[in-house]
Amino acid sequence: FLKELGIRVQVNSDAHYPERINNARFEGLSALKKAGFTSVVEWHGGKWEDVLLA
Repeated sequence: FLKELGIRVQVNSDAHYPERINNARFEGLSALKKAGFTSVVEWHGGKWEDVLLA
């Protein structure tokens, strides 16, 4: 639904321990790719940038 509306997405973490911040990042990115997304947005250098999914 989000993709069809052209809404950009990002992968976040609600980890309570710093060492777990990226624990499920790969799975999240894989799910977005499976849903048809080709990129996500990430905060770099004070601005949002589109990052292609590999």
